[in-house]
Amino acid sequence: RGWKGGDTLRIPAGTYSLISIGNFKGDSCRPIVIINYGGQVVVNGTGNMRFINDASYFKVTGTGSPAYQYGFKVNSTANVGVAMDLVHHVEINNVEVTGTQVGFYFKKAPVSTEPLSIYPNYILSNYYIHHNYIHDTHGEGMYLGDTYPNSDPYNNNLIPVRMDKVEVAYNIVDGTDWDGIQLSNARSGAKIHDNTVTNFGRINMGAQQAGI
Repeated sequence: RGWKGGDTLRIPAGTYSLISIGNFKGDSCRPIVIINYGGQVVVNGTGNMRFINDASYFKVTGTGSPAYQYGFKVNSTANVGVAMDLVHHVEINNVEVTGTQVGFYFKKAPVSTEPLSIYPNYILSNYYIHHNYIHDTHGEGMYLGDTYPNSDPYNNNLIPVRMDKVEVAYNIVDGTDWDGIQLSNARSGAKIHDNTVTNFGRINMGAQQAGI
């Protein structure tokens, strides 16, 4: 695509069945900004938003229209509202997710045919997740990092890549059937603060009853 640091991708207001973007890189001084334009961007049906394939140094922000606090909204029955797999140096804010199984799903399962997905070949580093609204999900509000850090039994016991420098702040998470915010397999610099997490673990599923 020829994108470079400092570029802005404006997604026009409207209803979409899927937003999937990958293989792009900003730089450490100038992230690529992905922003709604002219109103609210809604993903519905069974769709979601995906940022994939070694994308890095970018910001997803739903602040493009003063009429909407959350300029990006996923209102669908998908398994995941917003997904990120092999990405690093990312900021996401002012995004709303409702109705999905999981709100934010930021992890990469190890796969033998994808060397970058296996420890220690990649680091899911520098995530700043703030001022988002996740509500009425059927699983976790946020599922961050692999819950099998040393051996993933669902993927041939391969070791998944680590997360590093993850900050989760100023988010609202309300009405999750499972955990509100789950962070696993994160190394140094993990911070979770100033979030409002309510009505979590609604179905009393074993080991899925935590606010954070």
